[in-house]
Amino acid sequence: MSPRSLKKIHMAAGVTTLTTLLLIAAPAGARQWAQPPPPRHIHVVPVLVPDPPPPPRPVIVAHLRQNPYETPGIVIAGAGLGGMMLRMGNGDQAVTPSYLLHLGLAVGDSEFALRASLAPDGLSLPVGSAGEQEVGIYATRASFNYRFLKGTPVHPVAGLGLEMIAASPTQGDDGYAFAATARLGLELAFPLSDGALALGLDTTGHLPFTRTKTFPVDLSFMLGFGAYVDYRF
Repeated sequence: MSPRSLKKIHMAAGVTTLTTLLLIAAPAGARQWAQPPPPRHIHVVPVLVPDPPPPPRPVIVAHLRQNPYETPGIVIAGAGLGGMMLRMGNGDQAVTPSYLLHLGLAVGDSEFALRASLAPDGLSLPVGSAGEQEVGIYATRASFNYRFLKGTPVHPVAGLGLEMIAASPTQGDDGYAFAATARLGLELAFPLSDGALALGLDTTGHLPFTRTKTFPVDLSFMLGFGAYVDYRF
């Protein structure tokens, strides 16, 4: 064998030995990457995404007050039509139409009110020795009233008051009587955005307890009745 061939064999052995030493001294990770990586397989898996649920439907809640009189409004104004039945000391009776007026201050279901029952058309009543005359009757009273049954649309009402009754005959002087009053009625109330509206029926008893000397008729009892509309604001 020639010297040149021996030299090539020695060089190849040296390269192989050096490569082996480098692989032994290299870290484990490097030795691993010295090998070709394993094959990778990609699998496509379909994913079903459900449609989003529809938005919830808006719910409109109408809030109605259980008690229509639970309102910031404190002023009540109203008017109506009715009648008055008068009973005289001798048992005679007379009936006349009347107009009703009402103005009050209220807190909750309680009310302090001024009410008027007006019969300006006059009654044919015996007036002393002058015989029968046309007499106008005007009754004005201050009263305390209360409405019951808060949770119902129809409210029973009751009130007590003191009243002045003016009697104006066609001839002679006007006279005045003072009476105690008691009121009973029913109201159908409706809540409003700024208050309440009420339709009512009531009856009021008037019991005179004193009178002036010029009071022209011998009035022993008076009963008023009527229908009215009240607005609270």
